[in-house]
Amino acid sequence: MTKLLFSLTCILLGWGVYAQTMKFTGVVNDTTNQKPLENVVVMAINLSDSVLLGFTRTNAAGEFLLDNIPFGEMELLFTHPRFADKSYFIIGSELNRDIHIPNVILPNIATELQEVVIYANKEPIFFKGDTLVYQADSFNVKPNAVVEDLLKRLPGIEVDEEGNIKSQGQEVAKVLVDGDEFFGDDPTVATKNLSAEGVQTVEVYETVEDTGDGEETIQVMDVRLKEGAKNGYFGKIAGGSDFQNFYEGEILLNRFKNDLKVSVFGFASNTPNTGFGWSDVRRFGLTNEMDMGYRDGVMFSSGNSRTGLPQNLKGGFYYTDKLGKDLKLGLNYTFNNNTITENTSRNSQYLFADTSFTNTEDNYGFQAQESHSLNFNMEWKIDSLTTLEFEPSVNFTASSRDQIDSSDYFTSSNTRTSGTYVSNFLTSESVDVNSMLRLRRGFKKKDRSLEFEYQYGYSLDDNSTRLLSNITYEPGLGIPDSITDQNKIGSSNTQGHRAYLEFVEPLSKKMKLQFDYKFDYFFGDQSREAFNINGSNEVLDSTFSNNFSNKRFENRIGVAATYETNKDYIMVGADFRNVEIDNHDIWRDTTYRQSVYNILPSMRYTHKFSKSMRLRVNYNTRSSQPSLNQLQPIPDNSNPNRIYEGNPDLIPDYSHNLNINFNNWNAVTGRYIWSGAYAQYNPIAFSSEVTYLSDGRTRSKTINVDGNMYAGVYAGAGINFWKRQLELKPNVNISYSETKNIINVPASGIENLENLTKNANFSGGMEVTFDFDSIRLTLGSEVGYNIPKSTFGNANQPYFRYEYTLRYYHQLPWKMEFETRIDYTVNTNRSAGYNVKPFILNASLGRRFLKTENLIVELKANDIFNQNINIMRDIQSNIITDQTTQVIARYFLLKATLRFNNTKTSEKDEQWHF
Repeated sequence: MTKLLFSLTCILLGWGVYAQTMKFTGVVNDTTNQKPLENVVVMAINLSDSVLLGFTRTNAAGEFLLDNIPFGEMELLFTHPRFADKSYFIIGSELNRDIHIPNVILPNIATELQEVVIYANKEPIFFKGDTLVYQADSFNVKPNAVVEDLLKRLPGIEVDEEGNIKSQGQEVAKVLVDGDEFFGDDPTVATKNLSAEGVQTVEVYETVEDTGDGEETIQVMDVRLKEGAKNGYFGKIAGGSDFQNFYEGEILLNRFKNDLKVSVFGFASNTPNTGFGWSDVRRFGLTNEMDMGYRDGVMFSSGNSRTGLPQNLKGGFYYTDKLGKDLKLGLNYTFNNNTITENTSRNSQYLFADTSFTNTEDNYGFQAQESHSLNFNMEWKIDSLTTLEFEPSVNFTASSRDQIDSSDYFTSSNTRTSGTYVSNFLTSESVDVNSMLRLRRGFKKKDRSLEFEYQYGYSLDDNSTRLLSNITYEPGLGIPDSITDQNKIGSSNTQGHRAYLEFVEPLSKKMKLQFDYKFDYFFGDQSREAFNINGSNEVLDSTFSNNFSNKRFENRIGVAATYETNKDYIMVGADFRNVEIDNHDIWRDTTYRQSVYNILPSMRYTHKFSKSMRLRVNYNTRSSQPSLNQLQPIPDNSNPNRIYEGNPDLIPDYSHNLNINFNNWNAVTGRYIWSGAYAQYNPIAFSSEVTYLSDGRTRSKTINVDGNMYAGVYAGAGINFWKRQLELKPNVNISYSETKNIINVPASGIENLENLTKNANFSGGMEVTFDFDSIRLTLGSEVGYNIPKSTFGNANQPYFRYEYTLRYYHQLPWKMEFETRIDYTVNTNRSAGYNVKPFILNASLGRRFLKTENLIVELKANDIFNQNINIMRDIQSNIITDQTTQVIARYFLLKATLRFNNTKTSEKDEQWHF
């Protein structure tokens, strides 16, 4: 019999609890004569167990009526002896319990059906298996909105100012477009540029990734485009300036045709809208590191977190296509040229049992970076059971940083004891190469599978630094001044190989066994050479020079069992791991060898109370390796006030992690709730040993401690009134942590004192949104209370933080629109000069032009009252630090944005819309 291609019909999924049955009506015709077809058998078959739910036959007019069918996921099968069968897959819905299919056409037996008929879901939110699906058209956005604007309207989705996304209170680690990464690992290219109008659904699901330190469950968001958005051209061109200091410009061109997707983009800006993506922030180092080594406290920031004065030029292209039915190729390239200038002021209080001192700092930093990233991916379906994937990537980065730090130390009586001037100028070039090869093999036996994966990674970093520091002490202290003038040359290269083999064997329809084996080999080498400058001579300083290598072999074998029913999924497993570590201090010809054995248990459980209510429990154990910087056994004097030294005796850490999540949705009322709890316990953790010298300077190194723990609970909800014109969104977050470190104070006779830092944070807020045809108003408030406590010193200074927000959007007559945002932050109990209360007011007024309204001209005002500043508090054991960093404040832009697209009714017919 000719192979059948079933038509799929996705009908509304719902959670209705009032009606218990569905009714199907329609007319059936034959494919040849287009006439009503009599005596067609219409059957409703339950998908989960193939039970016949009901059946009927068509009458002489081809009409059928099938009612009293219980809600659920089912196949609606049409069959007749003279024609081929046809199936529709139905997902039951309370809102559309009466389904009418006006023209069911049965194909000829000798003809293979080519067309897939799709009926769009109309319910705004539903679960498809374990995937949470949002119907984009169910959420109103402003004209010419981008994907990020749409995400901000989705219940349970949060998007911050940098474009970072959370779903149900948890971070979204990856964003895809139609199942593929769009421009590599920078999802903001998609969310900030693609039009919301072309989005069909937004899907959020969890997946398990191997991080090298263990398995980690992450959230993935997949933006699925409408069929019409996959064929044709679309894009945007935008530019704005104040014609004096600030500018923004961007261009995005897309050519989509079925499986072919080609995109080109460019971006240039020196405003807070820099286009920095998630990966840029990590790679470019936009976060200030106040110290080297492990940070075991809490950081709390408010205000605009996009610090510094940036300039950004960014561009790239993206390509993906299917060659034939079985081969899919993808290629993308991204170029970045960035600079950022930072001016930071910092006040640090060092609190001891019998005394205290204060360090004030002013820092200037300028850094520049240019990078080129190229990613390729191939997916080849060798046959119906075998798939081969290949994903190589290469990244080249050249960067420089000029940093000048000036600091002063004061006693508890505010008497100055010393001052420090430090200048560092660093240049570096790095290359990163990674590749992944994966072979998946299925079998004729359902659910049996075999997977092999090989990964290779290589990185090389060469850098040079000029260090100049001058420490001066007040007369009478008897401490000589100290001057350092050094040239430093550094090199680091690492390479790793990983092989992974997994086999899954089904024991029954509900139960499976999984066996896996992983082998890791890692080699890293790091050399540092410091030369003291004496006139025209350079003399090697062995104190700050060394060559160190780290070699690791890891073998891991695991087994897991899964059991799955319609309502429950449970996985229980464990890995046994052995790591052989060989650390070699080459200059001193000293070797540190370690053998580490671990058992790494894991468990995942999901319970579906109903189609709209889920409980997820995830427990795992993880173990990560120390970095080369943490192992290198020489001091780093880049900041002579805070000297860090590696520790070659470090062993891998080990942690138990528990996450619990609960979600409940009601699509009829639009109400939802999400909540969760988490806990982490580290019987082996990385921490720090800090020695406080008599002149206020510190020396630290990373050590292993036991007993660190972190825990918290969080919850949020959405409650709608007046046909969803009013929405209340309360949220609460409670967290608690206990971390240990070791403190030495030789001048006070304190040695190897274990310091326990406890921190409790309570925060909660409410957001109220009024949503009418042309007006949207959101009022929000949040309060946070932080209680730090340390067993050493007096770092027990609770403080409050208050944040108030207002967002207002109004569609005015004459195609005009007005938008404003107010942020007011109140900081309390900070150091003198840091209890600021910035009031930030942004506003824009724009007008849409052209018949399609795709041209927008707007006047934008940022921080009208010129009060924007970044404020951060950092608590580390007995140190409390308040910090402010300069950010871009008031500016005005006149900006124009043109969006364009074309629609195709045939290959020869194109209609352009501007």
